[in-house]
Amino acid sequence: MTRSTFSAMAAGVLASALLASAAIAQVDVPVPDTREKPGNTKVWAGYDHMFNTDINNGGEIQRDSMLLGVSHDFELTEDTSLITNVTYQLDSYDWSKGAKTGGNNPDNGLPEGFRWTEIHTPQLVALMNMKLGEEWSLIGAGLVRMSAETGANLDDAVTYGGGLGFNWVAKDKTLSLGLLAAAISQIEDDATFAVLPLVKWKISDSWRFDLWTRHMGAIGYGPELAWQPSESFEMALGAAYQRRRFRLDTHKTVKNGVGQETTAPIYARFGYKPTEGMLLDLYAGVNVAGRVRTARKGGGKLRNADYDPTPMLGATFKYLF
Repeated sequence: MTRSTFSAMAAGVLASALLASAAIAQVDVPVPDTREKPGNTKVWAGYDHMFNTDINNGGEIQRDSMLLGVSHDFELTEDTSLITNVTYQLDSYDWSKGAKTGGNNPDNGLPEGFRWTEIHTPQLVALMNMKLGEEWSLIGAGLVRMSAETGANLDDAVTYGGGLGFNWVAKDKTLSLGLLAAAISQIEDDATFAVLPLVKWKISDSWRFDLWTRHMGAIGYGPELAWQPSESFEMALGAAYQRRRFRLDTHKTVKNGVGQETTAPIYARFGYKPTEGMLLDLYAGVNVAGRVRTARKGGGKLRNADYDPTPMLGATFKYLF
């Protein structure tokens, strides 16, 4: 393939990604990376801080997020592997200046605003990778996730999903293309179906383009263009769509209701590799397209409000062994 063909392919995949369902944004897809050795274990930890910003109908929001994860690649046969990901995400919210009481323009005279505090989201993803030759492989995935505020009914906070797709790797290992079609249940809403493109492209010795899941303070999905001038340093520009949907506490006005936040951090990343297999990242950027929502048990919307773009800072640690 020529460079122009690769560029057109990358542009097409990126356009497809923008149309992918928001439900996939919270799913960590452990598709094998051709740049990593088979049978590996990976651990990671991430943290990010979203600075205080105005909610459009009144009030302010601030959030701290933490993500912990471990992944292992089990070699079942010469051509089949099972990859498991276990993650735990904690989102801690701080509301002020009227956000808890509904802001300046409460819908339909309802006094309820945004009141959730700490959201806990453990998740397990298992992916089967079956090689169909030197370049092609078939992938199948399953997941179970629980997402709930402290004090919520946990049996009302579990969602499930499954997917099927393929992965293609070029003979020179510089390009990996995948596609995963998945169906995922949602808390107090219909199950959603989405198609998720996956790209890892080594453009040159120092440039790389990925369209993948992101491990910051939360799981997200989006593109990243990285430049690696040496073995120890890399810099990147990227974006990640994030979606959080969770069961609310039982003692609030919206008892056993549903909370949701969507946002898209656009960031610059500086990475440092002190040793082989270890990566330390620092992030700085801005959260855009932020929106929060509350709904009753059963899914009836109570309040839906955008919040203004706001800076974010974060850091991650990854270790592969």
